[in-house]
Amino acid sequence: MLSWISTHKRLTLIIFSVIFLLVFSVFFLFQNLKNRFSSPATNTEVAQIEPLAESTGSLKLVSSKSSYKPTEIVDLKAVANSGNKAITAFDVVIEYDPEFFSLTNKQSEKMSEFSYFAKATSSSLRISGVLMENSKDKIFNDEELFDLVFQPKKTGKTQFKLIYTPNATNDSNLITGRGEDLLGKALGVEVEIR
Repeated sequence: MLSWISTHKRLTLIIFSVIFLLVFSVFFLFQNLKNRFSSPATNTEVAQIEPLAESTGSLKLVSSKSSYKPTEIVDLKAVANSGNKAITAFDVVIEYDPEFFSLTNKQSEKMSEFSYFAKATSSSLRISGVLMENSKDKIFNDEELFDLVFQPKKTGKTQFKLIYTPNATNDSNLITGRGEDLLGKALGVEVEIR
């Protein structure tokens, strides 16, 4: 037997390794089963979990008209409703066709309680608002968040889209003081240049 082990060193090492791993795995399996089925200590407290806020908020883009002449500026307003819940921050992500419009005025801030931040690309615009430190909580009841002004470039129908995916932090949102996104509905607007 010893001569066989000395001539087959690699095979012997592999066999002992497999046996060790099996013993080790069985030991941890029994430990996990023991811990899973044992009763918790009597002095353990169970944390109460508060339910998440319902997605009751809405965000929409509104234009003063549905049809514009090529020489007219297109005004766009972002309007929010928070469903009677206080909002501490928001993001509005708007996508538009750069062949139809150029942005002439990034934002006209409507809510003095918020600090505004904007980031634009050639076809989208992100405007964020954060409640200032000494401001009271703000409930949005069809509140205008900001105005935008666009200059038409060509004729035809096009849309201003609100980019929104439920619970996505990189899209449009309405955030509470607890960090929950209340936004449940986001509506863009279609306009025609003729």
